[in-house]
Amino acid sequence: MQSREEVTMPHEFKGEIVNSKTSGAHGLIYTVKPEKRFSFLAGQFVMLYLNINSKEESRAYSIASTPYKDDTFELAIRVRADSVFTQEIKKQLAVGKSFKFRGPMGNFTYQKGDAGHLLMIAGGSGIAPLKSIIDTAVIDGADIILLYSSRRKEEIIYYDELVGESDGQLKVFFTLTREGREGFMSGRINAQVVREVISREKFPLDSDETKIYICGPPPMVKDIYEMLLQMGIPKEKVLREMFK
Repeated sequence: MQSREEVTMPHEFKGEIVNSKTSGAHGLIYTVKPEKRFSFLAGQFVMLYLNINSKEESRAYSIASTPYKDDTFELAIRVRADSVFTQEIKKQLAVGKSFKFRGPMGNFTYQKGDAGHLLMIAGGSGIAPLKSIIDTAVIDGADIILLYSSRRKEEIIYYDELVGESDGQLKVFFTLTREGREGFMSGRINAQVVREVISREKFPLDSDETKIYICGPPPMVKDIYEMLLQMGIPKEKVLREMFK
């Protein structure tokens, strides 16, 4: 196993889109093949560069696949009507096209041996780095609970994949904030939801082998982080990443 230092030094790469698909109403999943060997830790991100109106622009996007894949990785991108950059991604990036990126970056990471029990809390496109961590930790034998908040079912990214992977090792719970549906929890993730799920699943929240990962919009991440501290969870056990 490589050390964190060996795989986290960022470098510039070119990547080719070898596959693309939609996921949910606004999600695009790109499979990228770098021109040369690219190592990263689960949970890290890259800076993606595009030429827009004769000017180079960049944005950060989390890698959504496990580093155990040999020569490709996935990016999960939420295309927004009010975002020029994501609209340009949709226009410019297609199968066979290449782009520049720099990475890997970020400390919101998981590596084998970090924890045997993971509680993951995602909001919207914040599922991207958590999907990378989930797929890696499942291979490593960890027990995982995912709480995933979305406005509506059709906006959930990786819905089919997560439902398909949900079994004895991975348990997935969806909560919707803008609609009610059978089989889904309603409302925002709060202390009651967390307590109900960990109690029902007998999740060892107090174990030294447990870590909690939160990723989503800044207000959600801030509220859930403060909620967990109020529940008595040591801050050292909680990792957080904010997506605007």
